[in-house]
Amino acid sequence: MYQSRYTQRNYLRALKLICESIQLSPDEILEIASQNGDKMPLQLKQKFIRLLQEHARAEKSGQAKLLTAALRSFLAAHEKTLFLRRAERVRSVRKKVAYEYIPTREELYKMADAAGKRIRDKAMILCHFQSGVRPGCLLNWNVGLLRIQLYPEIKVPISLKITPQLDPKISGYGLDYYYTFVQKEAAEALRSYLDWRMAQEGSLPDSAPIFVSRTSSIKGVKINVTSYWRLIKKYAHKAGLPADRIWPHCIRKSFRKVLNASQMDDDTREALMGHKIPGSRENYFDRHDLEEIQEKYARCLFGREGNNAMGKMALRQVEEMQVQLNERDARIKTLEERLNSLEKAEARRKPADDIMSKLLENPEVQRTLAKKLRQLGVKA
Repeated sequence: MYQSRYTQRNYLRALKLICESIQLSPDEILEIASQNGDKMPLQLKQKFIRLLQEHARAEKSGQAKLLTAALRSFLAAHEKTLFLRRAERVRSVRKKVAYEYIPTREELYKMADAAGKRIRDKAMILCHFQSGVRPGCLLNWNVGLLRIQLYPEIKVPISLKITPQLDPKISGYGLDYYYTFVQKEAAEALRSYLDWRMAQEGSLPDSAPIFVSRTSSIKGVKINVTSYWRLIKKYAHKAGLPADRIWPHCIRKSFRKVLNASQMDDDTREALMGHKIPGSRENYFDRHDLEEIQEKYARCLFGREGNNAMGKMALRQVEEMQVQLNERDARIKTLEERLNSLEKAEARRKPADDIMSKLLENPEVQRTLAKKLRQLGVKA
């Protein structure tokens, strides 16, 4: 049921732990369940619940959740069921979310620079950041996925069609594929690494994994998740970052932060993450339109200094807006000064106006004024 070897291995280990705890083999578990109407019998379920509670007391709620998923999956594969009431379940506590540290773009480039002459490690960090794929997917990349976009010239942004063979998790979302990309820095680092490999090993077939181990005992074998985990911790420490709070998946979250900072619609953002778009919006999103998705991705500031074309354009717009604001402030200041001078002039005229108003209220003054106006030929 699970295509990922990493998931298969974890589920098998969990099933082994369950069997050792309840002192039954997998075949004996199935036989007992068959005798109980294809359900886990109460006595056996109580032993399993005690195992879960032990993990919960040891603050290993994630492991308890894995044990439950492994046993439920094993029984379901043999048409048997495991039902746990709400009170019998162990609630998982997501400690990493509260504890983790999401590196910024500048910090990820510091990690890449910390790799120095280890061009493979630098390429892995940059490709992971700029593509945003899951760690396991990154390690599944092969030469054929990128060859025609790297040789004879680099064509950026490089498009990557991620399929269930590269990322088994997307099949659980009902996705056949999704597109993501890498920009200039990652493409150049990847090209340098492949040039170095071909100089050492000769021509590489399309099926050859890109990121391989250089250890003498397993030379040329695809790097596993554990090795990549250690690699990320190592360069996070070298870059002066809290390595104990950074995992490979944090780099995927850094990718998401860059997408969030760009002017991009939510559907394209979810598509680039390899997620299924909620509700009926998935049916109306055109995953085949590579050019549109590529154009929106190109606007994101994944560059080292954020000085790509869109970054320069945004900077110019900010500068122009600042000039306009300065001009507006100058005009406002001038108008305020003119208004103040008018108010002062009016204040000076007010006493004279008050005296004149009182004079005009006198009947004798009114008659005298009317007589003068008639002499001047003006009708009062």
